Amino acid sequence: MILIADANAVISALIKDGKSRELLTLSQFTFYSPDKLIESIEKYKEEFIEKSGLSIEDFETLLNFILEKIIIVKQEDYESKRWDLE
Repeated sequence: MILIADANAVISALIKDGKSRELLTLSQFTFYSPDKLIESIEKYKEEFIEKSGLSIEDFETLLNFILEKIIIVKQEDYESKRWDLE
């Protein structure tokens, strides 16, 4: 199954050890997200680290693990739905 991972779901997974984190880290789904996701996370990263209660290293590890499970699509392609769903 293919799912869209919006910024809110990813940020929720980074901040709280709940269902969003479980879904993004443990599921076998294929996730897609626009490249703006990374910009959004980087912009408020310090705030997310503080809210998560994780160390910087643990936060970075979790972020990288989650991003490895998401196929990042260029915003232009995402908006026009010109991306490959294989």
